[in-house]
Amino acid sequence: MCSTNAATPQARALLALALLGCSNAAGLDRRPPRALRVPSEFATIQAAIDAALDDDWVVVEPGTYHESGIRFHSKPITVRGTAPEDSSTVARTVVDAKGQDVVFRFEAGESRASALQGLTITGGRAAEEGGGLRCVLSQPTISHCAIVGNETISSTLGGGIYCAGPYDSGPLFEDCRIEGNAADWIGGGIYTDGSAAQFRRCIIRRNEAPFRGGIVISGSNPRFDACWIEDNRANAIFVGSSTPVFTNCFVVGHRAGSGAVLELGWAAYPWFINCTIVDNTSICDLLGFSEYSIVNVRDSIIREEICTEIVVNYSNLWEQGLGGEGNIHLNPQLRSLWGYRYALSHASPCIDAGTPARDDGHPWPPGYGNDPDRVDMGAYGGPGAVDWALINTP
Repeated sequence: MCSTNAATPQARALLALALLGCSNAAGLDRRPPRALRVPSEFATIQAAIDAALDDDWVVVEPGTYHESGIRFHSKPITVRGTAPEDSSTVARTVVDAKGQDVVFRFEAGESRASALQGLTITGGRAAEEGGGLRCVLSQPTISHCAIVGNETISSTLGGGIYCAGPYDSGPLFEDCRIEGNAADWIGGGIYTDGSAAQFRRCIIRRNEAPFRGGIVISGSNPRFDACWIEDNRANAIFVGSSTPVFTNCFVVGHRAGSGAVLELGWAAYPWFINCTIVDNTSICDLLGFSEYSIVNVRDSIIREEICTEIVVNYSNLWEQGLGGEGNIHLNPQLRSLWGYRYALSHASPCIDAGTPARDDGHPWPPGYGNDPDRVDMGAYGGPGAVDWALINTP
């Protein structure tokens, strides 16, 4: 034990030497992180994870790795490709389960410190919940990953991603593409069950199932921030016994035959704040007991016919006459701008037309001369618009 009680100069000198020894000993405990490389040092990703210690990095070099059921074993480590923010490198760094099992399993209480970055996750095929990623009572961080071409069979859920618990938390997905996944029952793209998962700047596109093909939210309170939700079949979003929040999201391109954008079950209370919901066949299907459900919309742009169990304020209900405080019913004059789809034109009536007490927080689009103290309607307005300044729309 190192003490700091010293009265004489000699004692203080001895104390300084003792403290130096304590410091050096403590430094030995602070081992620098290692980079464990696959396949140059370890033949498989799982072997590198098994050898990793806290804070280590498993660096996966470009190539295709036929592995399934990969587990972190609750280790606070990072498994990543060589360049997570480069989409071409991510596309060449592939973990393909070849239909043998779920690709990655997070089932040991992993925390945010368990991170997965910059991989293409594909070929998962499971007769249980989760084809690409299965997160149960875990909170890993998944970023810059492509979760594509996975499926569940035998009437199970969550072809791409399955999240179950904890109710007040869950995994964090950032800058991920969740596309082309399937379930043979419901939840082709994402299924959340009692989870508060978070999705930021994610593309959720062309996932399918016979019922509720895009996102299924059951007994959960997830968040979707600056996400692009497009052409999922059947239905884009199902909500039951849940209060999900969608901010700065686009929900587009759900055509005839792909079902409604939003399907409500019992006790569904979704929020859409600064969202753009256009170019869809219809907005809402109401199921049994849905009289106990309410859709809340604010500062958004909606074109298609919507269900009646809805509270809308300061939104552009294009082609509709539904009342509500601050609502308008005008062509929003959307256009493509610098690679951004569905942007507001200079003359759009949605500029500076949102909730007076909210501000944009970010001068977007640049050069428009918007009033920063008054929020714009739609996904490019509000404080969350800064996320769209970081990326181009797909």
